[in-house]
Amino acid sequence: MDTVLAFPVRPDHVCLGYKTAGFGVDRWNGFGGKIEPGETPVAAAIRELAEETGCGVAEQDLSFVADLTFLH
Repeated sequence: MDTVLAFPVRPDHVCLGYKTAGFGVDRWNGFGGKIEPGETPVAAAIRELAEETGCGVAEQDLSFVADLTFLH
């Protein structure tokens, strides 16, 4: 399953959300979720940030940082 995870940052701050359900419950984390069929990772990150924070972000303001694989 492909997902995205975004960490809104400023020079001296990182915005995190507290997980209340699902994977990572009771921990602080970035914002994200599943990539919908036909959606690019960038579009998914923009959508997830808007859904979870109410904040809009432009594509040019996003930077790819890492590709992670979670094993369970």
